[in-house]
Amino acid sequence: MALARDGIAIARPATSRTTILLAVGGLGFLLRLALWYWSEGSNDIRAWVRFAQSVDAHGLGGTYVREQIFNHPPLMGLLAQAIWHGAPHIGLSFVHAFKLVGLLADLGTALLLADIWRRRNGPAAAATAFAAYGCALCAILISGFHGNTDCLYWFLALAAVYLLQDRNAPLLAGLAQRSTSSSAAARAKPGATRSAAR
Repeated sequence: MALARDGIAIARPATSRTTILLAVGGLGFLLRLALWYWSEGSNDIRAWVRFAQSVDAHGLGGTYVREQIFNHPPLMGLLAQAIWHGAPHIGLSFVHAFKLVGLLADLGTALLLADIWRRRNGPAAAATAFAAYGCALCAILISGFHGNTDCLYWFLALAAVYLLQDRNAPLLAGLAQRSTSSSAAARAKPGATRSAAR
């Protein structure tokens, strides 16, 4: 709107709805960051400490044999091992470095959702999607506090669909999907693997 003052039209500054929605989504990620910084996570993160140590000492195959609750794809085990070695070099504990990966993946999910909606319904819909996901309480708790690989799983799953449907990139979509698939080969014959490991 404009105000008339001495015959001169003056534009009234206005904050757009899109900007407000993006700020709301950003606040959700600031809350995630606070939870990440101030918390150690659930009991799952302690399991991941053990998994990372096991992969480092015994390899993936040995970990599938020794850790019966390790039912994650190989990528996740290798990621845990990489974080185990890399965290001290960036001044973080394993716990915070591991959770940071999930937090960044969650941000990636929010950005993918925003782009998916932007392509179909425009910038306002993109901002709404970003705000809605940014303030989703379950997503906040899982990425900021929990300490597992859920955020990375659903980012890769959404990325696979996005790359195939919106970007027409089947090869990249297949790689993203493959990263989430279970280690069927490594666990197909647990008895034989145990025997080989002895």
